[in-house]
Amino acid sequence: MKIVKILFILASILLAFFLGYAILNTYVSLKYEIDEIRWLTDKVHIDIAEEYLKGQIGILQSFLFYVFINVILWIISLFVRNK
Repeated sequence: MKIVKILFILASILLAFFLGYAILNTYVSLKYEIDEIRWLTDKVHIDIAEEYLKGQIGILQSFLFYVFINVILWIISLFVRNK
């Protein structure tokens, strides 16, 4: 049972790295795909895309927080023994 907990912790840490990359990638998309277009032209309506990316960043940050809490709880359960 201990090996399953360790594998789950490792998989969750790997997932946290992927989520961090996804958050960084979305911030870059927001900066260079939305803000730069806004400076170039006023004819493109990109407010919907900007709100979508901001919402996606919020969802990814919430999921990353959930994964970190989950990893902490699994690590605690790994070291605490039931009587």
